Amino acid sequence: MSLYQFMTPIKRKKPADENQDPLQSSKKAKPGDSVSKRKQACAYRHEWAQGRETWLYYRQDEGMYCKLCQKYNKRPFDRDTWNKTPCRRLRLGSVKEHEQSAGHLDALKLELLSTTSHNIAEVIQPEVGHDAIVSAFKCLYFLAKRRIPHVANFEPLLDLLTQLGLTVKDDLHVAKNATYCSDHSVREMLHFLSSTMEDDTIQRVQKSDFFSIMLDETTDVSVEEQLTLNCRFLDESGQLSVKFLKIIQPLNLKSNDEPNHLPTVSLNAETIARHVTSYFAEYGLNFDNLVGIGTDGAAVMTGNTMVS
Repeated sequence: MSLYQFMTPIKRKKPADENQDPLQSSKKAKPGDSVSKRKQACAYRHEWAQGRETWLYYRQDEGMYCKLCQKYNKRPFDRDTWNKTPCRRLRLGSVKEHEQSAGHLDALKLELLSTTSHNIAEVIQPEVGHDAIVSAFKCLYFLAKRRIPHVANFEPLLDLLTQLGLTVKDDLHVAKNATYCSDHSVREMLHFLSSTMEDDTIQRVQKSDFFSIMLDETTDVSVEEQLTLNCRFLDESGQLSVKFLKIIQPLNLKSNDEPNHLPTVSLNAETIARHVTSYFAEYGLNFDNLVGIGTDGAAVMTGNTMVS
């Protein structure tokens, strides 16, 4: 073997250009291959995006793009492919090659860091002391019990307590973005209050041998029809007790027994009967223990549909 063979440069294969059309490649097709089969082989397959939905997408008649490389302006292999220009080499190998490129991995790390920081800011909030939460619920219960507008007066009531030397509001302000005095927080606390009180009343009614209900139609500030439901029952000591149960909004409800049932147009006898029956079924109230129904005497309340 001569020294000349070692000095002769070795011809290496050039890396495949991702934008090179496979049909125009210098590789000759086999004699038995048809043009349609070769075109089908280089077509984009939607299953390639399974597990890669966060970054891979395909544009018809253009090629494949990477959302993350576009978002963080990464140029894998120092080329604009996958970012500003599409990858026209429609092969699963091209997808995997880009997936392992340094530029794409950097973009993936930035996306994970951004998502993690966002989730931590939303989910992980500083804890509020138990005493502060109890005091906040007592203030809200005070407003609701006296029919004082709670959303507008909750924080002013806390300000009054601060002037009296109590630190309820300061204890609720555990962070800049966690004050627990916003309208959203007040509505959530009111929902918990009403659910707890309703569950307690339902349990007492279920233990009673006899009970009756009182129905009345009313409207809210937007003149939307509502149905108020109250009950009378004998408690554990045998004393007569009257409790508010719920405000039913038939116009916003659908029947559980009829998934395709459209929202009610008006409060008629059939509507009232259906929603009261649905409420009894939801909370396990026995119609056999129902001994009376109290209404305002309107025809819609005393028709045969209601008592049948």
